[in-house]
Parts: sequence; C-alpha cells; structure tokens
Amino acid sequence: MKTLITRALTGIIFVALMVAGIYLHLYTLAILFALICALSVHEYIGLVAAFDIEKRPETTASMTLLLLLAMILYGIVAAIGLQWLPAAYWVLLLPLLLLVFLKELYNAQSKQPFVRAALHIAGLVYLVLPLGMTVWLANPDGRFAPDRIMGILILVWANDTFAYLTGFALGRRPLFTRISPKKTWEGSIGGAIGTLSLAHVLPMILGEWDLTAWLGIAVLSIFFGTWGDLVESMLKRNTQIKDSGSLLPGHGGILDRFDAYYFVVPFVAAWIYLYHAN
Repeated sequence: MKTLITRALTGIIFVALMVAGIYLHLYTLAILFALICALSVHEYIGLVAAFDIEKRPETTASMTLLLLLAMILYGIVAAIGLQWLPAAYWVLLLPLLLLVFLKELYNAQSKQPFVRAALHIAGLVYLVLPLGMTVWLANPDGRFAPDRIMGILILVWANDTFAYLTGFALGRRPLFTRISPKKTWEGSIGGAIGTLSLAHVLPMILGEWDLTAWLGIAVLSIFFGTWGDLVESMLKRNTQIKDSGSLLPGHGGILDRFDAYYFVVPFVAAWIYLYHAN
C-alpha cells in the first residue's frame, strides 16, 4: 500500500511539473527538456559504465565532459527550434559527436576506448537529439505550440498505460521474451486500441493538427514507443540493472519514464514535416 501511495504521489508531482513546464512559456519548455536531457545522459552514462568492457564508474572529468557536450548538442538543436540559430547549424552536430572519439583517444585508462566511445556517441544520438527536437516541434514558424508536445506525450504514455493495464488483466502470450518477459501481445493490442481511440479526441481537445496527423502520431507511438521501451529494456538487461535510476520513487529513473518518447519524437518530426502539413 505504501509503495502504491508513493508511486501515485510521484506521478502527480511529475505530471504537474511537466504540464507547467510545457505550457508556461517556450523558454520554460526548453529549460524543462534541457533538465530532462542532462538527467537522461547522466543515467545513461551510469548504465553503460556497468558493461563488461569496463565494470567501473565514469570518472568525474569524463562525466563532466560528456554532460557538457550533451548540453551543447541540445543547445544547438533547441536554439534552431527557438529560431536563435539558422537551420544550417545542424552541420555542427556530427563534428561535435566525433569529438567523443578524441576524448577516448587520450584516455589511457580505458580498456576498450573505441567501444566506449561508440557507446557514448550512441547515447548522445539516442537521447539528446530527440529532446532537442522537442523544442523545434513546439515552435513552428515562431508560434509557440505546447499542445503539440503535450499531445505526443499523452499518446506515448497512453500506449504504455493501456498496454500495462490490458496485459495485467488479460496478458497470456509473451511479446518479446528475450528482452522483456512481462510484455504480452494482449497488452500491446490493448495499448494500440486505447491509443488510437484517444487520438480521435485530440483534434477536439488540443487542435494543432487534424485527425489524420494525430492518428499518424498514434500509430508511431504504438510501434516506436513499444520498440523504444524494448530498447531501454535491452540496455538494462545488458547491464543487469533493473531501473535506470531512483529519481522518481516508484517509477525508476528518467530513462524509464521517457524511453518510448526518445524513440517516437524523430519519427513524429519526419511524419509532420515531410508527409503532413506543418
């Protein structure tokens, strides 16, 4: 009972902070996701340090350099979204990512520096770029559009919630035993039905996009949200760690809360800007 109460209180506070940060101002949205970015990278570095190649925590200097690089990358993408920088500044992202190899080149203590660098670059691409793209999605043509981000989060988390509830009540057939034994086909189907149903009301509640756009985002949330969850589970299984962190009592860490979102956002951006009206 105590665990349930803790989980509920954490969830209420977390949602309240997310809603406030998203809706107050474009700058508070950018700051909120910058904080999520820093916490995500910090947890990720802690996880990959447990890989067999090292089995030792990251040094303070290395952690600081990686976090600094992560925030620079986030800052560039967010600044493009805020229209402080022209879109051409995207060209800086790859050179900055390649600097991670130089960091490991001069790290005499690393047992497998190339693998270590690859893991860190993968984390920066996996976590930082989608969070930076959030600001870009929230500011189309200089118009603050927080409903876009809230709608994406609602669909991503709805898929997870409906899948969990349906799986708990009806789940029998495992979906992906090798990575996540508790996920079931019944849960995934329940998540899909709930998410698609919710997408039908979002044009009336949030507006922003028409039904076709929201349904497209719902489909992306169903597939890539589930895969994003499985990818994080794969990472934790590789490191034999149950939760990515303990920042959110009863819920785990930031990676555990946003694992689906990291995966969904790039595909939503592609859907909106390439295949649907901006």
